[in-house]
Amino acid sequence: MKKAKSKQKWWELRGDDSPPAEYDECYRRALRRMAVTLNCHTPRLSPFSPASLKQSDLELRDIFPKKKLGSVDANAALVNHELIDRRQELEDFDQAENLFYGDFDFSCPRGFKNIVRVTHRSTPAFRKWSFERLLWPLIETPPAEPERLKKRSDETDAEFMMSCASNYLLKNFWHNYVHRQVQGIASHNYHSFGGEARDHSDFTAAISPQYCSSDPTASTS
Repeated sequence: MKKAKSKQKWWELRGDDSPPAEYDECYRRALRRMAVTLNCHTPRLSPFSPASLKQSDLELRDIFPKKKLGSVDANAALVNHELIDRRQELEDFDQAENLFYGDFDFSCPRGFKNIVRVTHRSTPAFRKWSFERLLWPLIETPPAEPERLKKRSDETDAEFMMSCASNYLLKNFWHNYVHRQVQGIASHNYHSFGGEARDHSDFTAAISPQYCSSDPTASTS
């Protein structure tokens, strides 16, 4: 009698050109949380208030379709994830140096008033390579061997890894937000900043996201 093969976990899938649907949902969770943060300080005009920052990613996922802005819900009004699709063959060096980072836009779309829509255009290289480096977090405890980070008792392995991936993406996105909105550095001009200037800009952008929101219920950030 043949032993049934165990189903491969979504974060361990490799070889496909595109990450699995669960990773796409991690993108949406991170972008929804950014949208809440950027829109929660005008409660009379926004469907969200500062109290929304205390809600989990799962709660926000369920709330967004119920929040209306004009004739559409918050998913349509506040979040836009565009997947750049490059069909030509490209060298890894070219993708890493010139075509890795995507682009953001934080503006009020026409037809709406006093809102910030978070638009992210993600590249195939960033989606694929960031997913391939998604591993279960380890705690370094020298001289003992590293230990796997424990999840909550009421959390499945799949949901735990979605929280980890969502928080990673969120910190990366806030890092990009500081570069673009505060420092004026984007994909079209970052090569102009070299040496200490690039180091200083990266240090500032890396520190700032520590003060931005992540899922308050997540096991790890």
